[in-house]
Amino acid sequence: MLGVLLLIPVAQHFRIDLVRCESWPPPMERIGLCVLYLLCVGLLFVAWQRLLTLASSNQLSLHRALGICALFHGSLLLSPPFLSDDPLFYLALGKVMHAPGGSLDRPLLDVLGPDDALLRLLPSHWQHGTTAYQAGFHALVWLIESIPQLSLAGKLTLYQLSSLCAVLLSALLTAQTAQRCHLPASYGLIFVGLCPLSLLEGTQSGHNDVWLMLLMALTAWLYVSYRKYPSVALLPLALGLFIKLSALLSLGTFGLSLFRRRINSWLWLGLTILAGLCALGLVRALHMEGRLISVVLGSPDLSWDHCTRSLECLPRAILRYGFARPDLSYRVGIAFQLVGGLWLLAVSWRYQEPLTATGLGLLIYYLYLHGWAQSWYLLTIVPLRPFLPAKQGRALELLAGSGCAYYALALYRNCLTEPWQVALCELAEGLFTILPPTVILLRKESFAYVRARTSSV
Repeated sequence: MLGVLLLIPVAQHFRIDLVRCESWPPPMERIGLCVLYLLCVGLLFVAWQRLLTLASSNQLSLHRALGICALFHGSLLLSPPFLSDDPLFYLALGKVMHAPGGSLDRPLLDVLGPDDALLRLLPSHWQHGTTAYQAGFHALVWLIESIPQLSLAGKLTLYQLSSLCAVLLSALLTAQTAQRCHLPASYGLIFVGLCPLSLLEGTQSGHNDVWLMLLMALTAWLYVSYRKYPSVALLPLALGLFIKLSALLSLGTFGLSLFRRRINSWLWLGLTILAGLCALGLVRALHMEGRLISVVLGSPDLSWDHCTRSLECLPRAILRYGFARPDLSYRVGIAFQLVGGLWLLAVSWRYQEPLTATGLGLLIYYLYLHGWAQSWYLLTIVPLRPFLPAKQGRALELLAGSGCAYYALALYRNCLTEPWQVALCELAEGLFTILPPTVILLRKESFAYVRARTSSV
């Protein structure tokens, strides 16, 4: 709770609805706030680990665990969003949907105009952008924007509150899943409910990936509850496509692994190719190829690379800024995405347990192969901890901590604009995030730290 409460002054000094680069805290004050934020993350991580230890040894009841989770998340509502501008983008989308003649296919600037106060809070390239989400999430932004006489801060709090509900529901579902896998129910609840990612990227920042986490938790529960009809677990993952298209990664990996064990290898390969062609055909039929390519790969014509805090950023930065070859940098990005796709195919081929294949596949994909690396993407795999091998499960735990702690660097450098400064900070943030789980994954000796037995459904 000390970590939650100390977060309040940090959030107030960086809150996205009031503080922009022109009013960013001065360097010395910024250092103090970033150190304080790092302390908060450390306290939250240690508390999470301690409660997981108690839960795994049946020293923490389910009702008490739920009360602790509700207390932590409820207290986080005292801190306005400050780690990401995404909630402001959500509000802008809602405003576009309520504007006369508004269309989500048109740039925000064209609909709202350059004098819109909310739009001026967003970066320039976001002002010229369109939605990156789908109809299910659009319904939520429309609903929140439709509430009359609600301030900007009040709307942001509603996003936090909706995320809080999604996180707690995910935790409850994971508790039931853990119990069916012969693990303590409180262990599953604490793992999801008090995970630093759930606290900071979920409730505090209000990212819409909490809905993908909820659908993944529902998928895991359905899979272990209805083993005679495992295909029913595909339905929640398919619903994720109504939130954002990245849900296709988990849907594809889970589905291919599920059908892999039921059919022979050649038929599986043929169906995989057919599914890929159908997906491409659907994208073309909906005229989404341009938007999808720009979201996933960016463009060689942009003045910056579509990558952040990832392994591919280093060679791409060298090619773009060192050799002035943005075209080669773009091709490196395409190569990484191809390798990422092949990795997910290989995992779904090798692991006949779909939840293990999905969790392990997405963990490695987001850790090493996804160019636009954002910590909130990891929310999707948090409910899959009981199905990961011990070493990979521990790596996920450390990534949940380092993936939030790197913001201490990001908050300090946020308003730097020189390319070499941005590249250097991106490298430091990437190493800060990637190295701790990588150390665990590279250990060759037997892994002694096993808090709770992982399940083999």
